[in-house]
Amino acid sequence: MRILPLTIILTLFSLSLEAKIGTTTTRVSGFGLDRQSAITNALMEAVSQVKGVKLESMETMKTEFSESSLSSNGKDESSSFSSDESISEVSKITKGIVQSYDVIEIYQVDRGYESVLDVSIAVYKASAQANRLRMAVVPFRILSSVTEPDFERLFTNSLNSYLTQSRRFAMIDRKYSHEQRKELRLIQGDIFKAEEAARVGNQLGTDYLILGAVDSANKKTSTIHMRTMDKSINRTKTQVDLSFRILDVATGQVKYANEYSKSLDGNISLNSIAKEVADSVGNDIINAIYPILVAKIDGNKITLGQGGKTLKIGDKLKLIKYGEKIHDQYTGESLGYTEIEIGIVKIISVQSKLSTAEIIKLTADDIDHEDRMIVRFIDSAKKNNAKEGIKEEEAKLKKKSANFNKDDDW
Repeated sequence: MRILPLTIILTLFSLSLEAKIGTTTTRVSGFGLDRQSAITNALMEAVSQVKGVKLESMETMKTEFSESSLSSNGKDESSSFSSDESISEVSKITKGIVQSYDVIEIYQVDRGYESVLDVSIAVYKASAQANRLRMAVVPFRILSSVTEPDFERLFTNSLNSYLTQSRRFAMIDRKYSHEQRKELRLIQGDIFKAEEAARVGNQLGTDYLILGAVDSANKKTSTIHMRTMDKSINRTKTQVDLSFRILDVATGQVKYANEYSKSLDGNISLNSIAKEVADSVGNDIINAIYPILVAKIDGNKITLGQGGKTLKIGDKLKLIKYGEKIHDQYTGESLGYTEIEIGIVKIISVQSKLSTAEIIKLTADDIDHEDRMIVRFIDSAKKNNAKEGIKEEEAKLKKKSANFNKDDDW
């Protein structure tokens, strides 16, 4: 795989940032005692539409306009500032906020003149991601009985990462808002171009908050003494219990809620545990809102409209066909579609936005390409035979005993 030089990567990144400040043409009007002041006031009206431009900056621009010697050439004798030189002068005075303009008309009114201009001004263009469903993960509440309080921080960080990687939501940060406000205040300073002020006032609100409580994140280590070998084995077990909900910010309505509980054996790092729990909760949230859709079918290969870290090569999922739409008989609300399991697929390739899976089992006679299909994760298989579980534990114990016998430090 070819690796791009760092300089190229930084250049591409800077270009993508430049694209955030764009231009838009707006029609404005202005009144003045003379033609020039009527046009100046129309231009200042356009400048005022750029969010974040401070009042003192506006006053400075007005002063510079009044002190400038701009010509009166153009469509008619009243069309001031129309030469290329004067357009450059206006752009300089407004520090790049006004990119260009066109004087549409100037007409005399009582006690002065009215001007109409089409002005191209600098504006902040939000990314397409801002149009997605907006969500924010807020810190979970931690019960006093929790012995591993760092779990919450690691869990929420991992959950944010997982949901961002899904590319289904616009994830809004609520953790580093202080640093963000500090940067926005800096942008409004005199050392920055005035057009940078277009970045101010574009903070996004959230549609939903993900919140909850960590009931337990407790790691316990017990010692088992083996008399036959006069050895002691330490066994570590971590219990994680939490509840979460998705809250509609506007109404306070709980849109979705669930609980998570799992016991993990072994001396696993807290970061790994938090990531595993976050992946499970994130997967639950995504499938509740946006099940993974089948985007394309090509023989026994299917393309899924999801990738990133949310899927891994080797994952097996149920292939499901949507049936008829069901409505609640009491409220009339849609309850979704009936789901018909028609097979099993296995992930063979994962990209940032898409994944490819292979159909390894098909229970239906054939697949109709017109059917709307999704995939869902297969629940972990549970052991039906208690003896099988006992045998597995005995095998683990024998393996550990063998390792202890090989250890010269004991």
